[in-house]
Amino acid sequence: MTRVLRKGKKAAQMSGHLITPFFDPIPGIPLFTRRKGEVDNFQAEKVSLVDKKGAEDLAAKYSDVDVRAGGLIPHYNCHGLTFASRRTGISDSAALRQILEEDGYEEVKIENVLPGDVILYFDPETGDFEHSGIVVSRENSEIQQTFRVVSKWGMGLECVHGSAYCPYSFQTAKYYRIVK
Repeated sequence: MTRVLRKGKKAAQMSGHLITPFFDPIPGIPLFTRRKGEVDNFQAEKVSLVDKKGAEDLAAKYSDVDVRAGGLIPHYNCHGLTFASRRTGISDSAALRQILEEDGYEEVKIENVLPGDVILYFDPETGDFEHSGIVVSRENSEIQQTFRVVSKWGMGLECVHGSAYCPYSFQTAKYYRIVK
């Protein structure tokens, strides 16, 4: 049996057994850019079994990543951590472009990256936003310039990790800073 979609809920199939559906997001919070543009956002009330299993799989695969305490918190995702102070989730690419534009972000060359800058990972096939995080420090590497980043992987784990050591496409990552 393949993935099943029901009105308002998503269900997944794993090894022939139907697992708990993804939970419907609840309405987001009032969220605005510096230019007063309203930003679409969402919150989830619970972590689904799918998200929990995904978090467990990532924790096992990246066992040497620093996982921040607090467990699985469903109310925000990586973009909500990066652009909304862990208060909500942001998943719409148009909303992310709006934030970059209306909050005055500009791309920063890798040699100029500082703690507090934002890293955005882009899908190598579509060029769309895939993941985001906040640079917290430089890593010492003679091979390539990388950084320590705090980000949230899916709706699950909040991690501190190397910018190139995560389940997202580092080869297409770019750094941004508010400069206006």
